[in-house]
Amino acid sequence: MARVHCGLVQQKQIANGVEKASAELASDVVRIRYNLAEDWSGDVAVFFRVVLKDSATKRPSCAPWLGAFRT
Repeated sequence: MARVHCGLVQQKQIANGVEKASAELASDVVRIRYNLAEDWSGDVAVFFRVVLKDSATKRPSCAPWLGAFRT
């Protein structure tokens, strides 16, 4: 995997945003993690990993988008 020079992104700003999102989504989310890497085209990208609570995945409102995250 390619390395991304840390000067290309505002890592502190990303970390603060992830922390804020985690707090706001605490009722549905176990944790949010991310990493910086190049995407398929070679551009710098942020990849997120979101772990949902079991109870969050059982709601009917989740059905339309939940399938997009399954592999």
